[in-house]
Amino acid sequence: MENGKRWLLLAAGTAVYALGIDLGCHAGFGGTTLSTLWNGLCLHIPVTFGEASAIVAAVMIAVSLLLDRKQIRWGTLFYQIFYSFCLDLFLPLLRYSGAAAVDLFLML
Repeated sequence: MENGKRWLLLAAGTAVYALGIDLGCHAGFGGTTLSTLWNGLCLHIPVTFGEASAIVAAVMIAVSLLLDRKQIRWGTLFYQIFYSFCLDLFLPLLRYSGAAAVDLFLML
């Protein structure tokens, strides 16, 4: 696959994944383990959801660099930066009703 197409596919998949995390977590139906950690960080330090994601990722990437530098490539860095950006981009666009059945329908 052409290199440009691979980056475009990575960006599209990252955006869809970030939207899914925002939908699930902020609709009140729970989230992934990491998104729960990000939510906790947002409650205790003045950062956005995407910034909390970037902080946790930076720590994990730093540990990975210490253990095995070969595991970290440009795609890893692009993914995390774009992912954190998308988390904050989509969040203000989401509106929920507060009624679980309606919010579940909106998520689907």
